This record gives sequence, C-alpha cells and structure tokens, in this order.
Amino acid sequence: MNYELSFWGIALTLVLWLLAVALFLLIDRREMRRVLRVSALMAVQLVAVGGGAWVVYKMHVWWACLLWLVVMLVLATAWCVHEIRGERQASGKTAGHGLLMKGDALAMKGEALAMKGETLAMKGEALAMKGEALAMMREALVVAGGLLAGCAVAGGSLMLTLPGGCFVPVFGVLLAFLSVSVKQTLQTYQRSMLHTEAHRQYLLANGATRLESLMPSVRRALRAAVQPQLKTMAQPLLVAMPLLFAGMLLGGASPVGAVVVVLLLMAATFVASVVAGVAAIYLTHSALNA
Repeated sequence: MNYELSFWGIALTLVLWLLAVALFLLIDRREMRRVLRVSALMAVQLVAVGGGAWVVYKMHVWWACLLWLVVMLVLATAWCVHEIRGERQASGKTAGHGLLMKGDALAMKGEALAMKGETLAMKGEALAMKGEALAMMREALVVAGGLLAGCAVAGGSLMLTLPGGCFVPVFGVLLAFLSVSVKQTLQTYQRSMLHTEAHRQYLLANGATRLESLMPSVRRALRAAVQPQLKTMAQPLLVAMPLLFAGMLLGGASPVGAVVVVLLLMAATFVASVVAGVAAIYLTHSALNA
C-alpha cells in the first residue's frame, strides 16, 4: 500500500519533535544526550534495514532472501556475544566460567608464561589472546546455532502458511525475539552453572545422572528464554495496540487477517525461543566436551 505523505504534515511533526527535545533539554540535559544518541542510532539502523529489505523485494529472488537472512544472523550473533561478554566483564566474573573454560585455560597458561620473564612475555600474551579468540569463536558458534535452529524450525513452518513475500518480516520478527531470548538463556545458564557447582557435585555423588544434575540450570535457562515474549504478551492489548498489528493495518491488511498473522507469529516465536534455548544449551556442552 503506497502513501502520499504530506510535506506540511512531516514538517509539523519535526517541529513538534524539536520542541519536545528543547523542553526535555531544559529539564535533563544529560539524559537528553542519551535520547538523541539512541534516536540517531535507531534511525541509522532503520535506514540500513529498510534499504536491505528494499533490495530484497526489488530483486525478488530466493538467494537474495537467504543472503539477507545470513547477514541478519551474523549481526544478531555479534550483538548477542557482545552483550553476553559485556555483562560478564561488568559483573567482574572471570572468563573461565561456562563456555569459556577451555579458552581461559589457554589464557591462564599464557599469563603464567608471561610471569616467567620478559623473554616469554610476548609468547604468553599471544597465547592468552589465542585463548580469548577461541573462546569468543566458540561462544559465537553457540549463539549462531541457537538462532539458526529457532529460525529454521519456527520460520520454516510458518512460511508453509504465509506467502513468500512475508519472508523478510517473518524472519525479522523471529530474530528480534531470538536475539534477546538466546542472550538471556546463555547468561542465565552460565550464572546458574557457576552458582550450583557444589549442588551438582552433591547430586552426582548421590547417584544422580549428569542430566539430572543439570536440570535445575536448564530449567532456569529455558524460563529465561521465554521471558521476552511473555513480557510482550502480558501487555494489555485493549490499551496498547501491538505494533505489529498496527503495522499490518497501515500496510492495508484486513483486521481479521492481521489478528491471524499476529497469533501465528506469537506461536512461532514461542516455539523458536524454546528450540533456540535447547539448541544453545546443547551446543554449549558440545563445545566444552570437544
């Protein structure tokens, strides 16, 4: 559906936005800087995403859709790894917990070599950097595997119902949920594994299987995996119309069709969150045992 946007309407909106910015600037200058920075970042990202979607729709070939999906998966993986590692560093935890145990074994060895003398310092630092790079690569593979599994299962089944032109918005919505879901899953699982080490050893010593000893951490991680969607679904829809539903109406869809698509997407995102969470946890242990 094409719109003929009014120049005066756009100008009025911009003037009102500038007035709101000026008012907020008088009240809280520091927070206004953050608002402007976030707004500029969102605008740049929106232009980039919109440009990519425009190219995909313009080319209208299957490989362009797959290329778009690969690029979005890479960006989502990079964001998840950055957020996970940033929180780990902010909390003061060492990188030797969870997925990074093998990578930090190399890093600790490198630090030990560095302490022996200046001759071995460069070799030790290089070994430490290699361990850090190895840990980051493994974490990226875990995140990418979770995202890909969730998108493949939920997105693939959903595309059997919707037309091919819905590929970009469907997988865009799934990746938006899964990026936060996988991040919270791995963060929760790693924290739980760290804090329940003694309890796991107690269970194993009393005859529990390895899976039984891991179940409390798995349960917490999967609970965290579905939290982003639950928060979205818990909003009072009669008060706040879902953005996706409103966007479909603006795009010319019928209200009934929009409701059906939103319900399908909610079901698909729940499936994707669970599948991605299970896959990420499984790949975490596969990476540690490799």
